[in-house]
Amino acid sequence: MKIAIGILVGLVAAAFAALASGPDANATPTAGEVYARTMSPFCPGVTLRDCGSDSAADLRREISKKVAKGATNDEIDAWLVESFGPKVLGAPKGAALWMTPLTVAAIGAAVVGFGLSRMSKVSVTDPAPLAASRSKQATSDADKARLETELQAFRRSTE
Repeated sequence: MKIAIGILVGLVAAAFAALASGPDANATPTAGEVYARTMSPFCPGVTLRDCGSDSAADLRREISKKVAKGATNDEIDAWLVESFGPKVLGAPKGAALWMTPLTVAAIGAAVVGFGLSRMSKVSVTDPAPLAASRSKQATSDADKARLETELQAFRRSTE
């Protein structure tokens, strides 16, 4: 169990490290990478890649020109922020798109593993807990007689 928790903590730490780092600042990206990480200033809540406006198409062409000239991620991002403000860089980083479901799955697996380990500590061959639960559910003869009396009275009242 301790190993599973250690693995889970490691996955979460790796996810946050990947999210914090973002793209390599000095690398020259592809135009598609820039489109995918840039929020469209023309279509609220949509990346530049997915925005269908003519203005977005013009901006994509401008970015493609910068990429073709060898502009780095930092240079393109600085130009975008200068032109459209800091919100233009608000798209989730690549790792955020797949680390969140992975982290949730890992937490779920840890919970299931913990539950299974707890269940394995209960002896299935010991009939005492089962007998105790059955005795609590047993109906006494007095209860049965009272129930029968009540049912007969109910039947008479509905006829």
